[in-house]
Amino acid sequence: MIDHLRAQLQLVDLLRKVARDKWQEHDLVFPSEVGTPIGGDQITHVFPILARMAGLPVIRLHDCRHTAASIMLTHGIPPVIVAGMLGHSLAILRPAILTNPRDPG
Repeated sequence: MIDHLRAQLQLVDLLRKVARDKWQEHDLVFPSEVGTPIGGDQITHVFPILARMAGLPVIRLHDCRHTAASIMLTHGIPPVIVAGMLGHSLAILRPAILTNPRDPG
């Protein structure tokens, strides 16, 4: 994983050099070609392509949010923190809390 992140940082350095004066620094690990955040539509379009390339099953990108929430709750992250990270109220996580195999707190 660390090797992949180092390679990504090298790619960002290359993007920065190619973009020259068009580059807008936002200190992102996965920026657009000019340093800005990648748009949601672009991520949604590219996600299934990357999943196939990685040999993973193709799921909706939005389903990754549910998976992330379940993993965090399973590892004992307090529900209020998980809800905040997802931009939701605690009430929306209630079904996940009730079906979680570990008591999230």
